[in-house]
Amino acid sequence: MTVQDLLRHTSGLVYSPFGNTLIHQEDNKANLFDNGQTLTEFVTKISKLPLAHQPGSTWEYGMSVDVLGRIVEVVSGMPFDRFLEERITKPLGMRDTNFYMTPSQIARLAEPQIDTATGKRPMFGEGKDLTKEKVRWFFGGGGSRLRSTIRASARC
Repeated sequence: MTVQDLLRHTSGLVYSPFGNTLIHQEDNKANLFDNGQTLTEFVTKISKLPLAHQPGSTWEYGMSVDVLGRIVEVVSGMPFDRFLEERITKPLGMRDTNFYMTPSQIARLAEPQIDTATGKRPMFGEGKDLTKEKVRWFFGGGGSRLRSTIRASARC
């Protein structure tokens, strides 16, 4: 597979929770979504698994962008979260955007609306709040895990 395949989701990688083929089942057995792992550990796991499609042949959303996050680490020589901070969020003035929040930022966290059916706010992550603890896995497709706050003086 090439970087182009990864960028256009034609790498042959799939999202294991969204299917029940033998490939999806093997991916699920490998515990690819382990929040305690690093990008290096994730890519090592995924590199040993079969692909669902021949690279370049089929478009399917998958863990391609997550693998790209590891490529960014290798090329830049820095962890993915630090790369995003130093090269993207800090230059853009987004000082309160990261994969986790410091205790002083939590009070200003932009969170989902409370679900009227349950009376509870949906949790970030898989059954626990990944926002308030520093994780080891900063994956490339993790924009959904990036958290941000607003300034106390922000006006709508």
